[in-house]
Amino acid sequence: MQIILYSLIWLTNEYLATLLTFIMVPIFLGITFISWLSDRVEASRVGGKYYLGMIVSIIIPLLVAAFFVWAYEGVMDIF
Repeated sequence: MQIILYSLIWLTNEYLATLLTFIMVPIFLGITFISWLSDRVEASRVGGKYYLGMIVSIIIPLLVAAFFVWAYEGVMDIF
């Protein structure tokens, strides 16, 4: 589902897609890291599916962005 959503955004608006990639990935990375740290301090019994979902939410936008940068041969119309 995320691949389709990010791909549609990349196809329609490269500027918005670039911004979303640069904003969402660090946010998800920070949330994952803080969750992991708090889980180490006090066990919250958060399942592995949560961390898997967060890692997927980090990797998918990066992979879609890398594909479209490759497909556009590095030339993007963001201005």
